[in-house]
Amino acid sequence: MKNLSLKLFATLFISVLGYSLHAQAVQNIFEGDMKDYSVDTVAPDDPLNGTPGSTYTWTVFDNTNTDITAGGTLTITNQAGSTSGNRITIDWDTTPTGTYTLHVIENNGNCTGTEELITVNINPIGNPVLAATNVEICLNDSTQFTIIDAPANSTLTFNVTGGTATQTSPIMVDANGEATIDVQHDGTSAQIVVTITEMTLENGTVVDIDPDLTATTDVTIIETSTITFD
Repeated sequence: MKNLSLKLFATLFISVLGYSLHAQAVQNIFEGDMKDYSVDTVAPDDPLNGTPGSTYTWTVFDNTNTDITAGGTLTITNQAGSTSGNRITIDWDTTPTGTYTLHVIENNGNCTGTEELITVNINPIGNPVLAATNVEICLNDSTQFTIIDAPANSTLTFNVTGGTATQTSPIMVDANGEATIDVQHDGTSAQIVVTITEMTLENGTVVDIDPDLTATTDVTIIETSTITFD
């Protein structure tokens, strides 16, 4: 799996009906995703095994028409209860970003069904960048921390030491992959530190940011003692 300083949680996205090949021609996912696919799950088919007596073969081709299911370069497993292969899970874990075609063909005895296929676009996750707007502030001042290059419409889980953030965690990233965290200094700490620990993509994929992203603002604390006099 490509790390890019981001480590995907082993998160499996499962819907009750699975992913219907008959209803979608193009699927957009992120690198490292794990997805369910199915055919022939609606009556009079058997939802667990499709057409009685049929078996189903799945193949994935890259944009050079190379079969990447050969040689174990892609993990395809039958879902629980499906012995025919009509319902599968694909772990796209190590598959590079790009465009792929997923094919499925049904066989029943000496008969072969029409091949069904969809296009799967694997998109990069992206690496958010966190920075302090002001590298140094005065006692009790507020400051901002900016986020850029994050996946559009994702949410970022963060924590703050040395101050209190105006925004609550997790914070929503806009369509441009940007967000701002406003922090009020706590009046005592010599630094304000913002740390981003986790990211949830728009499609629900949870990404553990490893190592954590941090940004720091130094605080100048001036303490004048009480005036004394004779």
